[in-house]
Amino acid sequence: MSWRALTKLCPTNLDTGGSIISAILNYPTEREIQTIAYQTLHTQLGSAGFIRFIQQFEQGSGNYTEERVELLGDPSVDDLFDAIGASVNLS
Repeated sequence: MSWRALTKLCPTNLDTGGSIISAILNYPTEREIQTIAYQTLHTQLGSAGFIRFIQQFEQGSGNYTEERVELLGDPSVDDLFDAIGASVNLS
């Protein structure tokens, strides 16, 4: 989508015909730009694609490696196979 097409979505209408003062007065806020971008992404990608895209930029927190060791320990391959075998009915 072109910048000109995107500006038509903005309530302040950035297409001002070239007047510098008019362009300054109609300059979109960061929030307006974000809203236009989110609307465009949602329209183009659909709900699932939009969510997947936004999740790429999630900051997250904590230390994954330390938390993984706390939750799972440090099992050997044999331990993993034993756990899988115990949870699967092989009969």
